[in-house]
Amino acid sequence: MPFGDRMPDQFYENITNIESILEMIRYLVDSRTLATVEFPGTRYTRIISFLGFIETARNPYLLVDKVKGIEVALKRSPHREVSFEFRDGEKVPCLFKTEVIGTGPEGILVKVPKAIQRIQKREYYRVETPLGSEITFSDVSGKKETEMLNDLSGKGLSFLIKKGAALKIGDVLRNIRLNIPQEKKILHVEIPRATIRNMEPTKSGRILVGVDFAEIAQGARDKIISYVFERHRSTIRKVGR
Repeated sequence: MPFGDRMPDQFYENITNIESILEMIRYLVDSRTLATVEFPGTRYTRIISFLGFIETARNPYLLVDKVKGIEVALKRSPHREVSFEFRDGEKVPCLFKTEVIGTGPEGILVKVPKAIQRIQKREYYRVETPLGSEITFSDVSGKKETEMLNDLSGKGLSFLIKKGAALKIGDVLRNIRLNIPQEKKILHVEIPRATIRNMEPTKSGRILVGVDFAEIAQGARDKIISYVFERHRSTIRKVGR
């Protein structure tokens, strides 16, 4: 369902089943998977590997590489919280946060997480676009329009229009250009054709128009997928999903 004018995305799955978590942890250890370790709120980021899995009567623990500067990073992280970002056996990006128990010559001991976030199929990633994002297109009459882009995926997008606009489901939009603000530049993407799949009213009184790409170069699709992935990865790292 719409949330105001913005659509909630279903970008990741939240793995909470303990057996599924332990199965993934064992894979990480057996395969010596490399991961990025980060202490939230600090600039500390390193590459580590998972070394061992330790089961006790109380809790299961995970042993990872000990890396330079870990003690300083721990002092700057009052809750001893740490995050790990890695790819699973299917090369799908995953993320979890947990707590550091202690460090020693053999490595860093952390709690096995209670949840692991696993990114869903890349082509269907969908994220909200930042304020100022625009879509320009030619409608069926050839008239050029510019509207506010709402969200984006590798398969399609949505944008907002005023009530009474001359668009309807099934219309083919042409010569589409996306302009999306980023930190230091604007992302430009061109899409030859897209088809309107649905139109829904919003609480603000505008209409949310959803479209599927009918024609798009692979390079343009890859550019969108890369943008969507990086934007959402940044988001989940900030909010701790």
